[in-house]
Amino acid sequence: MPPNQHNASVRLESHSIGIALDPESKPVCLILSYDTLEMCAEIAFRGRTAQIDEGDLLIHSPVGSMRMVNVGQAVIDAGELKLPIVVLDPQNERETQIDVWVN
Repeated sequence: MPPNQHNASVRLESHSIGIALDPESKPVCLILSYDTLEMCAEIAFRGRTAQIDEGDLLIHSPVGSMRMVNVGQAVIDAGELKLPIVVLDPQNERETQIDVWVN
């Protein structure tokens, strides 16, 4: 991330969040793809905590925070269940997981 974006606060109005299901079709995690997050991808990848706030998903990391606005009821439900968020970086073949949900 460029130095001028250190501790950035980014608002995303256009986003894509996947929900992974187990064989019984129960949600097991949320999935974010690094390559679709543009300028806040590193914020998500280094995320430490997440929370649902008024219909938005907030992710906080050491390099800043991001707000994904109007995420939809399925994501809100996943947050209430405290499902992990998996951030995938397919280009560099790496992934990370955010497990901590705060109220």
